[in-house]
Amino acid sequence: MRLGTARTHASRLAAGGGRKLLPRLRAAQRRRYFRELALAWDAWHDAQDEPKIESPEHEAAAEEALARLAPLLSRRTRFLDLGCGDGCVLKRAAPRCARADGADVSARALRRARRNTRGLGNVALRRVGGFALDVAGGSYDLVLCRRMLSHLDLEPVAWTFREVHRVLAPKGRFVFDLPDLRHEPYLASVVSDDGNGWPGIHRPRFWTPEAAKALVTRAGFTVERVVPGPWFEVRAVR
Repeated sequence: MRLGTARTHASRLAAGGGRKLLPRLRAAQRRRYFRELALAWDAWHDAQDEPKIESPEHEAAAEEALARLAPLLSRRTRFLDLGCGDGCVLKRAAPRCARADGADVSARALRRARRNTRGLGNVALRRVGGFALDVAGGSYDLVLCRRMLSHLDLEPVAWTFREVHRVLAPKGRFVFDLPDLRHEPYLASVVSDDGNGWPGIHRPRFWTPEAAKALVTRAGFTVERVVPGPWFEVRAVR
């Protein structure tokens, strides 16, 4: 927001015009948040070397993620990988699903995902530009957020939980992971002057399982299980 525009808005607020102006300001701030997030992740993907991002370690992590998801997949499953990145998990899950959608805020990530899922007829990719997903309620049976929510602030995570609840069918499952603040290397990075990435918009935010369970329950889910670890995994049902 430009300084002159900010001063004009401040004057209107002081004059009592805030009732109509504040919702517009909040909407503008939400749009800016997503624009900056998209720019940050586009820049990150542009900086990655192809051999590095498609390294054996990267592929092994995707295989491990699929192994954990496999019991939840079937030929009738409608699957959404929210924050799909380069599509490394999506391409592995798609052959086991009726439908496999990927969504991401980064156009560069989706370009890689499109290449990685080429030839899979049941895959659709879409760009995320806000909190609302452009799909009808009850569209999916399984939603995955892997290595994604940790890059959002608390309030956007709460919005995401509510939107995932909307797009899941009854009894649909939501699987997500978050880095545990109590893991010593993460805890040390938070108090480090140069190791935590702050104030970068896509820096990791650390959680505790108790906080994640409380928030996802408030969004209407029932928590089935929490798998502990440096990145703890939460499985919840709508």
